[in-house]
Amino acid sequence: MERLYSICGLLSSVVFLALWVAAAIFDPDWALGKLSLSDLGSCGIASAEICFNMGCALSGVFGIIFAVGIIGRKDMFRIVGILAMCCSILVICIGIVDLGYGAPHRYVATIYGLFATACMIASIYTDWKIGMKRISIFTLAMLLLCAIMMFTQTFEVFEPIAISCVMIWTASQAIKFLMMDKNIPSMSDC
Repeated sequence: MERLYSICGLLSSVVFLALWVAAAIFDPDWALGKLSLSDLGSCGIASAEICFNMGCALSGVFGIIFAVGIIGRKDMFRIVGILAMCCSILVICIGIVDLGYGAPHRYVATIYGLFATACMIASIYTDWKIGMKRISIFTLAMLLLCAIMMFTQTFEVFEPIAISCVMIWTASQAIKFLMMDKNIPSMSDC
């Protein structure tokens, strides 16, 4: 069952990124670094809106399943799992409360960003504690990149980089758990 949770973590990232690209293809006016990702969810082109908002919904559902798997692991992973669960619920909300809603969308997206940052910070600690220092350093490097971009670039440049970092982090965590599960016959034996 642990493998299923991790596979859902991978799917969370892959599905979102694939549907983001599909939405961008359907919207000829959208350009990376010129418009926000959320513009794809309310651009007036039905196929682009459906792809982007469906990407948020599916990513969130797969993320919830992945988070359940993280919560079910050792105690120190629970906080990461709880934060990942919050992120997953918020990403579903981003797809429902699209940019057309104005301020409510921006609040949900901002809260998502804060939870994603907290989740990544918590994982740096837990990964370091279990001896996975490389993945901790990798996560820290992604967070530092996002911080630099946040202060030096426009939102439209920063946002896709930050979201890409979150998707890469999610996939790396899923791969980490898949690798751990190769060596652990059952989590109930831990």
